[in-house]
Amino acid sequence: MSTQTIYWAAYNQDSTPELALQPLTRHIADAQSGHINENHLACPAIRGKHSNTFYSTFPYDLEVTFNGGLTSNKQEMIEQRTGLYKDSYAFNWNYYRIFFSPTSQMMETSPAFLHNTSYSQQGHAPSGAFDIGKWFRPSAPAFQLWSGVTEFKALKDEAHLYFNFPSANRIIFQEFKMTETLYKISNASVNLKSHLPREGLSSLYSRYTQAGFSKKIMAEIEANLR
Repeated sequence: MSTQTIYWAAYNQDSTPELALQPLTRHIADAQSGHINENHLACPAIRGKHSNTFYSTFPYDLEVTFNGGLTSNKQEMIEQRTGLYKDSYAFNWNYYRIFFSPTSQMMETSPAFLHNTSYSQQGHAPSGAFDIGKWFRPSAPAFQLWSGVTEFKALKDEAHLYFNFPSANRIIFQEFKMTETLYKISNASVNLKSHLPREGLSSLYSRYTQAGFSKKIMAEIEANLR
């Protein structure tokens, strides 16, 4: 099977240096450790779906409480956001990765639904997808609590989020170091969405391509590989 390289970096390296020590785990590899029954993965539809699925884990215990205000054991890493459900809370977790592909490549994120996590009754991570070859922005970990729930607790080493990269090739990762140039390009991508909140992804991709960002990003990454 051919391989395909996806480049990644710890986005906020100053505030989360431990992120560089937390590479993603290939999901199917869990079958070897007994987490997933191998019969489950024998199904071609399931293996095809998850052959390039990876997951991240919590690098520490994380506790967030909404009780007359937001408090957390990692206060500097948490930002409250508007809840999706009635009488619910949500928060961003400032623990960002950023991914890049020199060619068009979708990245899908979803809750860790095949892992038995301690926090599943409290809430869930949101799902989403975008083309990491046409939009250079960090993944944005967030959690949505169920209605009426005011406390979130996750344990170190628990599965956090799934990252799926649909491709006929076997995905491999290469880490790079974020630079000021890469931050500026990423901020331009994020700010464009803020200025044009109703703009569809296809339009954003077109603007990104016209700006010639891909070649600039690849050159900067190649100069800063780890």
